[in-house]
Amino acid sequence: MKTANLWPKLWRSHVVRTLSICVLGAALSLLYNNCGRLELLRPLAPNAKSATATPGTHTQMTGGDGVGFEGKPDGTYLRYLPEFACEGQSKPYASLVVNGTQVTYEENDPFQCQAQKSELTLADLDISALQTSIMGYKEGIFEHFSETPKEIPAALVEVWCQAPNAPSDFEMIVHYNRSQKSAVAQLITLSTPDTKPRVTSQLAVSRMIQNQNVTIEGSNLSLSVRRDAAFPNRPGEFLGAFKGELDGQSISRSLRCRLGGELDPRLWPLQSVSSLFVKKSAFSASRAESGERRFGFVSPYLMKDSGESSYTESDHLYVFSEKANSHLRLDFAGVAGSTGFGEFRMSPDGRFLYYRSDQEKAHSYALYQYDFATKTNRRLAGAGIDGGGVRAMFRGGFQIFSDGTLVYISDLNSYQPARLAYISGTQPLALPKFIDSPLIAGQLAGFAYSAKHRQLLFVRRATEPGSMDLFSLSVDTGLLQIRLRGYATSTPIVPPDGAEIGDLLTWQKVSQDAVSGLVMKEAISLHLSSGGLLASGPGTTWLTSSRDHSSLLMQTSSGIYLRTPLGQFALPTTFSPNLSVFSEDSRFLWWAAENQGIFGVRSSGETLKPCGFNSSTSVLSLLPKGADQAVALVYRSDLRQTQVLELSGTLETCEVRNRLPMPFEGASSLLSAAVSPSGDALTFTANIELGGALNFMVYRVPLGGEIPVGITASAQPHSGSGQIFFSSDSRRVFLLSTPAGAWTHQIFSWDFLSPLR
Repeated sequence: MKTANLWPKLWRSHVVRTLSICVLGAALSLLYNNCGRLELLRPLAPNAKSATATPGTHTQMTGGDGVGFEGKPDGTYLRYLPEFACEGQSKPYASLVVNGTQVTYEENDPFQCQAQKSELTLADLDISALQTSIMGYKEGIFEHFSETPKEIPAALVEVWCQAPNAPSDFEMIVHYNRSQKSAVAQLITLSTPDTKPRVTSQLAVSRMIQNQNVTIEGSNLSLSVRRDAAFPNRPGEFLGAFKGELDGQSISRSLRCRLGGELDPRLWPLQSVSSLFVKKSAFSASRAESGERRFGFVSPYLMKDSGESSYTESDHLYVFSEKANSHLRLDFAGVAGSTGFGEFRMSPDGRFLYYRSDQEKAHSYALYQYDFATKTNRRLAGAGIDGGGVRAMFRGGFQIFSDGTLVYISDLNSYQPARLAYISGTQPLALPKFIDSPLIAGQLAGFAYSAKHRQLLFVRRATEPGSMDLFSLSVDTGLLQIRLRGYATSTPIVPPDGAEIGDLLTWQKVSQDAVSGLVMKEAISLHLSSGGLLASGPGTTWLTSSRDHSSLLMQTSSGIYLRTPLGQFALPTTFSPNLSVFSEDSRFLWWAAENQGIFGVRSSGETLKPCGFNSSTSVLSLLPKGADQAVALVYRSDLRQTQVLELSGTLETCEVRNRLPMPFEGASSLLSAAVSPSGDALTFTANIELGGALNFMVYRVPLGGEIPVGITASAQPHSGSGQIFFSSDSRRVFLLSTPAGAWTHQIFSWDFLSPLR
């Protein structure tokens, strides 16, 4: 017999195979025991319904005090989130203290760093029938500890599965050690209620994370947990499937599973960045000089006034740094009765925060500038200061433009007029400058700003009734010019305060015929480069502008027009203003015509080759990509398929870049969509109907044809358009969404390239 053929034949021998597995198991046991003493499961006494965890030494592999079985649940159970900290100190995210039938629950708020307490009963908890070292509450896993560790343990229970019917006769517990990058599993089985549970030793297993699936593989065992499939009527638990061999018999079980550690639902697959108490319309993003992004949000905060026993709600501002993956709570010195923060904005370079607050006097707001670099705060002049013995209220709007220039409308006091103030983006620490002339009391009507030309444009009411004058001011030289003087109008002629423009400033001129009384509306554009004026016919309104504000769409009684520095061009009647987009360099414009296709035009007025559809295709979103491209998300009802198209203005092409078999049918709807800064993928959020229920889902669709990835962010639908922001390297996305029927919104983050965050 040849030696090469000997081993396969020996391996087929049951005796040799069994001995080999035993030797391998002993070797693995020695390997893991060298890492620290392991707590093994101890059998439950027959007919015992519950037991207390036996105190033991915390080891490197197992979390908590091992698994105990005797007595009743008692003591402290902790839920840990890796890297969770309050005010720089590692803490459990939540705790359960069991004392007889009474249970005290504490949850450490990551923003206020205050423990929120509530009283529970044992009936509120998910208690095992086979062991008492692990229990569940809400969506979390809690482990028993005789003493609270000073640091977050390296090894935590990451998967805990039970038989779906109570009392459970089968459990699987998986510990994962983050420092050693290794996992072990234990099985507990119960043949009959009168027998002792069968407990395996710790088994070395592998752990694989893909999309929303967790797979545990070991010798003769396999467990799969679907994070996207909630277990019916069990909040925080997910569907699991176990296959294995025990005592020579094959076992296949459906399970209900909880996830913890790095797989905790608060961390994976979407990391919860904010609390549930984030106010709407209070979210800002900026690109910092260091290359990271900062996000800010306002959340209510309970505070106790001096000498008072009751608590009042105050708004606090939190800033999240993507690189540090942590929050900074801005606790500026407040006074009793203050309500905290109003609107806020951050400078494009991420260094300065501008916010409206009544921190110095309750219900009396002022405008402040906070410097992240020096951690200093200053109140801006003319925005809520004392004057003439009368406390002022800053009521004016303020805006930060793309070059960092701040413009705001000041309110001095009841005896002083509102003035226009600005701080140039090139000198952000300078004192504000005020425009006192030619404005007179109560005459400021509106303003816009051109970062391209660094000019502030504003309107004042002239002395003649119903007449307006248009002025421009250079923020660099202070040169003031009259652009247009004295024309009749009954509405502000500038787009909403804070509009940023490029070469064109467009407004409505409204006049009334003295004889007929007819009101006439006309669109007028000012070319800042040349100083020339263009006028359109009556009935004109503007629709949208390009990214650099050099081109815009307008609609008149005779049709829709594109206005660029090269002229004004009529667009076909198939134009749909609700689905239109400019390229980032403003050279191209695309729009969708219902059931017809996507059409385009150059800024010179030349039409592009259309991207035609059949009647079964509907356009869901149009987005700019790069200098001369756009991305379209469309749904083909005939194929029950969603497609992502890439449009090129220069090449005049329209190509399908990816497909996903996910129907936008029934109540399904798109919420928001965005192309990553690197241009490699489209990310969108949507309420998708699955099994008769709407789920809030997030999808990433690579534009290179790779497999799309979709995850269920919430088992309930969300409302509003939401917002999507990308990290500086495009690999992480931040989502702002609002659960249906809620007045607050949530912020999540998702790391595309890492299976964990």
